[in-house]
Amino acid sequence: MTRISCIIPVWNCETYISAAIESVKNQTRPVDEIIVVDDGSTDGTAGVLAGISGITVVRQTNQGASAARNLGITSSTGDLICFNDADDLWMPEKTERQLAAMTASPDLDMVFGMIEHRIVEGSAAAKNDQISLPQGIVEGRLIQNMLAKRSVFETVGLFEASKSTTVEQEWLLKAREAGLAEFLVPDLTSVRQVHGDNMTLRLATEKRSEYNDMLMKILRERRQAGKTVKPTWDTGKDG
Repeated sequence: MTRISCIIPVWNCETYISAAIESVKNQTRPVDEIIVVDDGSTDGTAGVLAGISGITVVRQTNQGASAARNLGITSSTGDLICFNDADDLWMPEKTERQLAAMTASPDLDMVFGMIEHRIVEGSAAAKNDQISLPQGIVEGRLIQNMLAKRSVFETVGLFEASKSTTVEQEWLLKAREAGLAEFLVPDLTSVRQVHGDNMTLRLATEKRSEYNDMLMKILRERRQAGKTVKPTWDTGKDG
């Protein structure tokens, strides 16, 4: 039987981690193991995790989400690997629908789904009218919304642990450059909860700088490999 491992990195997320784990545990096709990597939390996260059954908790000194995901991957035993963020929620049929797509097309390496961004009521984000989010249900080609074969990480490698942002984008671009087969199921599979302390919001300035560095790195690698320098997000315009 195909085994599925879910990895959840967490850092100081005592408010949301329990619901995130429960959304993984409540799947119509249950995952076979849940590995929660505590990235050196200093709040009450450890106490919350101690009260939750059916999970494996591993801990590391604070090194960031990428290093936590990497530790989760190397600690896992599943044939298929997936992730959830410590403050996000899976829809109950996420793994069932993604696994069905892989079963129907065995050549697939990765399966994604649709996502929805929801502002948490009463949070700092709910009081901030400057936050702009995608409206409705949109395509979710995100690490936390992916089901992938273990072999994918042998091909693409683990996540770049030296960066705080753009890690997901760079890893996903490498996967596409490697020619891995992917599919997007047309169903809502995950909800991203926006509460105002999300890492992608806190590190917005750093993200812009690292995003530019990522684009230049990819273009250099393409030139070295003798590939076209036109990026996959090119608009078709010259210059």
